[in-house]
Amino acid sequence: MKRCFMAVVVGALLLTTGCRVQVDQAKDGGDKNVKIDTPLGGLHVRTDQMSAADVGLPVYPGAQS
Repeated sequence: MKRCFMAVVVGALLLTTGCRVQVDQAKDGGDKNVKIDTPLGGLHVRTDQMSAADVGLPVYPGAQS
């Protein structure tokens, strides 16, 4: 039981040591861009609006933005 607990603790420490969070502030003090990177993947959130064509997605017929 003790070995299992220690393995979980060591695994959690190894996963969290590679985590990185970056927040870029806008001029008015609000959050503009957020990047979260982990050893298993990442999440990048940007507030500047892009069109579906910029991202490479097809537009659904009749959709309005």
